[in-house]
Formats: sequence, structure tokens, C-alpha cells
Amino acid sequence: MATVQCHTARVATSAGTGHSQGFVGRIHELETIRSVVDDARSGRMGALLVSGDAGIGKTRLVEAATATPADGSGADRDGLVLGGACLPLSTMSVPLAPLRAALRRAPPELRPPALSGAASHEVTGGAPVLIDDWLERVCTQQPVVLVVDDLQWADESTLDVLMFVLAGSTDRRLAVLVTLRYGEIGTGHPLNRWLADMRRMPCVSKLSLGPLARHETRDQLAAIHGVTPHESLVTEVFTRSGATPTSTSSSSRHCPPDPVTSVRTCRTT
Repeated sequence: MATVQCHTARVATSAGTGHSQGFVGRIHELETIRSVVDDARSGRMGALLVSGDAGIGKTRLVEAATATPADGSGADRDGLVLGGACLPLSTMSVPLAPLRAALRRAPPELRPPALSGAASHEVTGGAPVLIDDWLERVCTQQPVVLVVDDLQWADESTLDVLMFVLAGSTDRRLAVLVTLRYGEIGTGHPLNRWLADMRRMPCVSKLSLGPLARHETRDQLAAIHGVTPHESLVTEVFTRSGATPTSTSSSSRHCPPDPVTSVRTCRTT
């Protein structure tokens, strides 16, 4: 399994700031994800595991990489994009939760498999074949991008379906994009074995996201405030935030870009 290590950041910005809404940086990561999607459009199935700490921007990166351009160009660039998230449930388990959510987003004319009875053994046991057959059929009509978010909370039924799909035919127009936090995968977690099996599959690669560089923190603050931040503010936020996009955004809300008051305000909030 190929591994790519990246250290750039996703930034949500406001209109009129001089930055396009969506991202500052992350050029290499976006290209990596779009390369997997482009390969799928050409008939080569692929999967990408996007990993990193909480708040590093995994989910938003995938959203940006699979989003339709606002100007309408390439409206069908990625084909059908279906996504669902695993949930951190503590007292119960809902089999196939992210896949059920993803299939609910499919147009009804594509007749996605019904998983409404997914609590029963009959449905969960047959889910790998049901979903794989459906994907096989849809991929002959258009490319499909399946996104599963927060895989560290996945139930074993979801892992089984993904394993079955990725072990199938590699000449279909399918891209599977998965996000996960490695820091929440302890010893004995079923995901450890699943990941070990994934490493042996040639169609699977990994993208690791790292924290922001200092200049990227400056770019994010500029996108948020609409002006170039003072270097003292950049230093203060970079130090306080742990260099993650989410923490940088949160910290910057209490830090005005004015160089006279910004650092004092940051240090007292």
C-alpha cells in the first residue's frame, strides 16, 4: 500500500476576502485524491485511506476534492458521489450505518439495495453481495465515488462490505475514499486486522495528513480575516492551536487581525 505524507491545510473562507471559498493550500492532497477518482473514471478501481488527527481536515479535504465546481464546469466530473459517516455509538451498534446513509443519497432510479432491515442477520450477511452487485451495475453507467468518514468507529459489517468490494473486479469505475483517525485505534480493535489486509491490496493507497506549517497558518488567518495578519498574531495562533486547521480557526475568532490588540486579546481569552 503506497503512502503519501502531507503537511498542508484546508481553510474555510468567506466571500469577498480575496481567496476562493474552500481551501488555502492542500494542492498536493487534492491532486492525490483526484488522481484516484480520475483513475476510477478511466476504469481502474482504487481506494484511498486518508488518515490524521482530529481536526486536521480529513473530511473537508475529501469534500473539496469531490465537489462540483461552482461555475458548473465539469459538473459530472466525478460521476455519482455517495457518502456516509460512521458514528461513535457507545451503548449500541447499527450495522452498515455509513453505507446505509450513502445509499440513501443515491437517485431512486438507480434502485439502490434496501438495507432498512440491516439489524437482522439475513440482511447484514448478504450485504456484501447486495452492495457489490449494485455498485457493479451502476459503475457500468457512470463513475461512482463512495466516501466513508471516520472509519475508526465502523462496525464489522461495514468493514466486511468494504473488504468484499475492494477485493472484487478492479476494472470498474469505482473510487472508495475513507477517512480515519489512527490515534483512536487501540490494541485489539477490529480495524487493525482490516488495515493489515488492505495493505496487501494493490488498489489501496494511503494519504497521511500532518499539521500546518507556519506559513500555512498565516494563509489561513488571512483567508479568515480578509487581511494579512501581523506576524506576532501568526506566532501566537500557531503556538496555541497545535497547528491544526480546526484549532487555528477556533483560536482566530478571539484574535482580531489588528497588530496592536491581536496578541493581547489572544492571550487573555
